[in-house]
Amino acid sequence: MHKSSLFLATLLVWGGFQGGAPLAVQASEGVELIAQRSPTDAQLDTLLEQGNQFVEARNYPRAIQVYQQALRLDPQNARLYSGIGYLQAIQGNFAQAAQAYRQAVIYDRQNGDFFYALGHSLAKIGDNAAAQIAYQQAIQLDRNNLEAYLGLGVVQWRQNDFVSAKRTYEQVLSADPRNFQAHELLGAMYLKQGQLDQSIQHLRQAEQLNPRSGSIQVKLASAWLARGNVDLGRQALDKAAQLDSRNPVIYMTIGKIQESFENWPEAYQAYQRAVSLDRNLVDAHRSMGDILMRQNDVLLAIATYRQVVQLAPQDPEGYYKLALALKERDRKQEALSILERALQLYQVAGDREGIDRVKALMEEL
Repeated sequence: MHKSSLFLATLLVWGGFQGGAPLAVQASEGVELIAQRSPTDAQLDTLLEQGNQFVEARNYPRAIQVYQQALRLDPQNARLYSGIGYLQAIQGNFAQAAQAYRQAVIYDRQNGDFFYALGHSLAKIGDNAAAQIAYQQAIQLDRNNLEAYLGLGVVQWRQNDFVSAKRTYEQVLSADPRNFQAHELLGAMYLKQGQLDQSIQHLRQAEQLNPRSGSIQVKLASAWLARGNVDLGRQALDKAAQLDSRNPVIYMTIGKIQESFENWPEAYQAYQRAVSLDRNLVDAHRSMGDILMRQNDVLLAIATYRQVVQLAPQDPEGYYKLALALKERDRKQEALSILERALQLYQVAGDREGIDRVKALMEEL
């Protein structure tokens, strides 16, 4: 429940509002906000009402400002911090969300939902070790929070602790054998480890439990193709595209799979579809450029790599590949200028291999 109308249904009991500080968080993908009375004065009540009005209007930045004003009147209100975290999270500002949730758990150490929301936000920004601690605390406070187990398994997997991740997912299935997410995640983990029989077993169970999921079909396609069953793999890819035709990630994955089998036209078509749905997908543009270079369509590759460096100006690989394409057209001075930028970025990153590649190409020009 994370729509603004539901937010208001829980926060506004005006006439009366029940006075006080709103915003307890229960996160599972989104976060649920619940009103709770606290001893506050009329000024705080007014601020809370104003904040709720901004939420209803979906003016989340202004709502956050108002709730921050409320915190000056009630600086240890964990629920206000959690509400700010929620509003940051639904805008995709997960670093700021994590900061707010950290404050929430300082002032309320017994709220498992706050720890779950903190873990979710930390996982979103790639702080997997800290996310793991937060998820574990959420589980300690609420052993029935299966979403926290699923999140814990993901960050354990990201840290290459496959044994712990497997055990975590199995705990979910022990409590809920029909949990398709646990089956899907186990299937994906087994796929990554090359254990194809176990992967397909879990993915097919996930498919039975959630037949409308495009992401499950993509993973099944990967497993079937890795096993050499091209027909079933292609069927799963087609089904994934039908089920989730507006999801660019689906087409990105299809492109990667087609690339791995050197099906270049099909891969390029999938990346084109991904870009048509999200023009900011740097990886899709880069992969399209790589395929164009393979097909000796250098002019279009140059244009494509220019889009890459526009979208990711701090990514040295884009500049390096653009320079390679320019070299193929004998545009040496332009390539050298581009390589100087690539070299700077590789040096900042301390990427010795990248530095050596750039210098080697410079010597060829």
